Amino acid sequence: MSALAPGLYRATVRGVADQIVIVDDCGLGHTMAPVAAAGSRHNVCDITDARPLIVLDMKGMNPTPILTGFLREVGYDWLASQISSQTKPARIPEPPRVGVGVMAMSDVADPGQVRSWTRFSTILLANWIDAEGRKRKWDDLIDPTLIRECLS
Repeated sequence: MSALAPGLYRATVRGVADQIVIVDDCGLGHTMAPVAAAGSRHNVCDITDARPLIVLDMKGMNPTPILTGFLREVGYDWLASQISSQTKPARIPEPPRVGVGVMAMSDVADPGQVRSWTRFSTILLANWIDAEGRKRKWDDLIDPTLIRECLS
């Protein structure tokens, strides 16, 4: 079978019909329950007669709410809950105003150390500064969390 797009399918897996399969963006199929001795992880060449239930365009969107919503509708609440609990929230957009504060790690300054960063400029490239004077671009901040809207 040709490569399957990421999504949710009803398919035959290793000769076992009527399996629910999630195909990830690496091309692996994951079944809800183990299939024979092969387990629950399969190459797409082992998946035949695939009928799409949901096909996910992974570029530029968060497919988690679509997938978990569908899984809840078809009775797989337990799986939807597991996916939701393991899904990282979307990154917040860069706040546009000077004085905004965030807590974030930086890939440059003390990896793994969460620091407070304040936006001090809207025109400079490295427009975020920490308490020790280190300046960074927004893209260098890892998992920022908004802590204040602006200084008063």
